[in-house]
Amino acid sequence: MGNIGSGLSTLLNRLSWTIKAGLQFGGKRNLYATFGYKTELTFQDFIIKYVRQGIATRIINAPVISTWNPLPKAIGPEDLVTSWNTFAQKQQIWGIITRTDKLAGLGRYATILIGYNDILKVADLNKPVKYNAELKVLYMQPYSEAASVISEFVTDPTDPRFGLPLYYDIKLIDPKVSARVDYIPTQLIGSTAEKVHWSRIVHISEGVLEDQIFGIPRLMPIYNDLDDLLKVAGGSAEIFWLNARSGMQIDVDKDMELDVTDAADLQDEIEEYQHELRRVIRTKGVKINNLGANVADPTGTVDVILNLIAANTGIPKAVLIGMPMGQLASTQDRANYATLIENRRTDFAEPCMLVPLIQALQYSGVLPKGIMSWTWKSAFRLSPLEEGQTRAQMARSAVNLQKALNGGGMKGGGAPAFITPQEARAIIGFPMNPSDKPDKPFGV
Repeated sequence: MGNIGSGLSTLLNRLSWTIKAGLQFGGKRNLYATFGYKTELTFQDFIIKYVRQGIATRIINAPVISTWNPLPKAIGPEDLVTSWNTFAQKQQIWGIITRTDKLAGLGRYATILIGYNDILKVADLNKPVKYNAELKVLYMQPYSEAASVISEFVTDPTDPRFGLPLYYDIKLIDPKVSARVDYIPTQLIGSTAEKVHWSRIVHISEGVLEDQIFGIPRLMPIYNDLDDLLKVAGGSAEIFWLNARSGMQIDVDKDMELDVTDAADLQDEIEEYQHELRRVIRTKGVKINNLGANVADPTGTVDVILNLIAANTGIPKAVLIGMPMGQLASTQDRANYATLIENRRTDFAEPCMLVPLIQALQYSGVLPKGIMSWTWKSAFRLSPLEEGQTRAQMARSAVNLQKALNGGGMKGGGAPAFITPQEARAIIGFPMNPSDKPDKPFGV
């Protein structure tokens, strides 16, 4: 089985490592069981976290949004770039790419089903795509790992795609089910599977290790931390709710006897007081003592958990949770996050998403042959205040450079300038040729 056997063995080993992760002292102590952590995580666990826990949503969405905004610019042969730009606009490709990126982060991989006009019925999806320059794309649909299960691998060791997927079972969602209020995305209730040939699929995986098929879900390394955050936040809220109104101790005078009716009336008044239906309790021979309450401050614990999540994801805490009103994340935090995004663009977005998509469309004949590369704008962005300060500094620099060009900075004046106009324009970030249309100042 070659790579296939190796891939399955690797998967089983990963599961084994996950199960053993919480064991200590030869298995006598199980930290995962003690802390209430799950030992085996599935795609459904990740999608539920994404849907129900806001910080998990942020961890999945934030890198995707930052990676693809602003969009990259295609560079390559004119006919290829023109065809791509037209195709991208017609198919709304960037929206499909960002959706697929999120799904790939939730699972070990995601796929894009390309619907060509070479089939007459759904069953024809299992046929290979044949090259045809007249072929058209009717639709493109992202699918999660749960909705596009690999059903068969290439087993021929002489095939260049040996060990890679041959067929997928694409599970089509029943619209009647997906319209339900209680429906969870990728729940797949009432879905039917259709066999699809690999040539109609773009396979996207992030964080791959030994193979290029299965990546590591983005929430897996921090799943325990997300559980801990839920415990602390939910537990603190519950304790606050229980202790917001302190308990009462009813002290009945030893010489006082309450008959059944008096006891019932007292109980009614206490319950009405507790439920804010009355503000006073009438008593006779009864003393009511306030038990008091202490509410623990979870701030320190939450901060530790957020630091762990930030360290694992690479997203600075100030970027992950935002800053209080009127404050900005530090320049260093934003610079670190920008570095993370730029690395993600070069290591994943371009080689693992854009290139396979372009190659699939060229394989079918939708796009002409050729090699296309991409240019990305800087992921580091200045705030409006910082941009204004930068422009002001540029203006001061321009004034000083103008003095230097005129020789005004030298004693006695009229002396030759020690800097050329081209050098001055380069320093403040303007085109070397004054006749060119000026760009934004450097760093803006």
